[in-house]
Amino acid sequence: MKKFILLFIILSLTTIFCSKKQITEEKIHHISPEADKLHQFFTICNSDIKKAVKVISDNKMIAVLTHLKKMDMEGRKYYLLERENLTDMIKSVTEGTYSDLILVNNSGVIIYTMINDEIFGKSVKHHYKDTALNACFNKSTDSDLYINDVTIFPVTNGSPKLFVSLPDKIDNYVRGIFIIQIDVEIIEKLMGEKITIIGQDGKLKISKNREAILTDYIYWDKLNIININNITKQNFEVENKKYIYYPYNFNTLSWIVISEN
Repeated sequence: MKKFILLFIILSLTTIFCSKKQITEEKIHHISPEADKLHQFFTICNSDIKKAVKVISDNKMIAVLTHLKKMDMEGRKYYLLERENLTDMIKSVTEGTYSDLILVNNSGVIIYTMINDEIFGKSVKHHYKDTALNACFNKSTDSDLYINDVTIFPVTNGSPKLFVSLPDKIDNYVRGIFIIQIDVEIIEKLMGEKITIIGQDGKLKISKNREAILTDYIYWDKLNIININNITKQNFEVENKKYIYYPYNFNTLSWIVISEN
């Protein structure tokens, strides 16, 4: 009888312990499928740019392209061959879809672009001083991965884009900066029509209304901005339409995702 009671106690304790263990190890649910999509997207961008910079570094492409840029017509001829070669190498190690790939040497000169001949050979410090290209050049030399929030590029007659940059760096010496250009249309399609993304400055970043991007969000006064980074989800209602919103942060991005229910 004593053995039976002892066995019962042991089995009971084991059941309680296992039960607690299962609760402890239960997976934490993510804030939303949309936030998961965003995180996956920027995680791929982060992985892609690191792989691309390794290809650039291993093949000493900054030195090669800088040399060709200094040559006359023959340099232009061989540059076109190297451009095609580098584009193929980068695409072979990346997953994402990017509207352009840009390489800037440590003098600030654009020595490679996948498609935009207009910017090739120009200085980001002079020709594109007040643009995302110069911001990426300056920020990436000080840090590592840098994401420039949504901006219009080119400034005149351009469209909204994001730029992600990473230096080709050996020890503390920066040989150049690699930049990937992302059209906001890619993120817009990823998120769906019911999702709007704004910055913590109140400006629209991702919206189905493309013309409204970088203008003020009309329901800004409905949001609890003071505590935005201390919440998971909050909601508001306007004209019988219900919305939920929550913060999303990745690297230098600080966004608020708003979903229409």
